Amino acid sequence: AVCGMSPPHLGTLTVLKEFDNPMRQPVIQSTQGWDTVYQNMQAGRCAAAILPTRNFEKFDALGEATRVLYKARAFPNQALSAGLRVTPEDQARIVGALTAIEARLPLTKLREVNALSGDFVPADKSEYLGVASLLQDTWGYQ
Repeated sequence: AVCGMSPPHLGTLTVLKEFDNPMRQPVIQSTQGWDTVYQNMQAGRCAAAILPTRNFEKFDALGEATRVLYKARAFPNQALSAGLRVTPEDQARIVGALTAIEARLPLTKLREVNALSGDFVPADKSEYLGVASLLQDTWGYQ
């Protein structure tokens, strides 16, 4: 098994995408929190772990206790996406509401829960090229 966040976590989907035969995909042991992902791997509860580079470097900066088996291309941090039923006008309103200065205080809890250190910023589609191919088979994405 591989310790990681449950799909549709982008890191997990990135690893699973490398296995073109679903029968050969590793079993994902759903784990909450990067500390727990790493600790479970070190304790032998899984053979590998899916970790963001920054977290991996925090746990084993010198690579003395672990080794990198696969390093995927980096994507920008978390983003919200809108389905086809959300009109461009409504998308613009949502972006405006989330990025407005007066939204800072009401969005504090949402940022804390998702470990977002800064304010929401508008995203550009070009930053997320290739993500759709990872998400296309994920329930609820389409």
